[in-house]
Amino acid sequence: MRVLAGGLLLAVIAVAATSACVRPTSRVSAIGTPLPAPPPVDRPALVVGDRWSFRGTSGGRVDETFRGRRDHALVFHRVNYAPGSATPAVQYDRLLTDDLALISGGGTQNRPDDGALRFPLAVGKSWQHRYVRVVQRPQPREIEVVLNAQVKTYERISLAGVAFDAFRIESVSETAGADVPPLRATYWYAPAAKAIVKYDAEYSTGSPGLSTEATIGFELVNHEIKP
Repeated sequence: MRVLAGGLLLAVIAVAATSACVRPTSRVSAIGTPLPAPPPVDRPALVVGDRWSFRGTSGGRVDETFRGRRDHALVFHRVNYAPGSATPAVQYDRLLTDDLALISGGGTQNRPDDGALRFPLAVGKSWQHRYVRVVQRPQPREIEVVLNAQVKTYERISLAGVAFDAFRIESVSETAGADVPPLRATYWYAPAAKAIVKYDAEYSTGSPGLSTEATIGFELVNHEIKP
């Protein structure tokens, strides 16, 4: 089964809790070698059984496999591992749109989706997306979010000894009516991997006047996909 869809997108909150660590940080700096901008890139053709493995900065691992469609959504099965463990800590399905924007998974639901990717991708493209995030833990609540994103460059980055040509996207997510600092993210989507291969996000923690900057992040370490 072949489906036209975006590459793999990992939800910020889920990754922060299961595969990445929080640490003090400074602004994310450029890590890639600039390349000429390619023509606009559309959604890749995902094939059932395509697989990706990611590792967070804490050493935790996330494996994700494309399972196909469920109604109008794409289904990815995720398995999370604690650092150094070969035993799954938790596993669940995630539902995504054809643009690979997160609809639901891991205790989070977005109405209609989180808007992190918008195909076709091209250097200079920007978009604004408004949605409601429904968080189930520690108690159910709804958060209105406004995301502004832009494709900044097309560049070559090296991850686990493998070079990827990728679009670098920068976004800012702000919440409406909630005392939550903006979440600033930089992520790299590599068409050849059908995935976001690297993700870094910055946010403030602590109370006003005592807050510190922290990051969450992950990188692709392995993938098995069909052309």
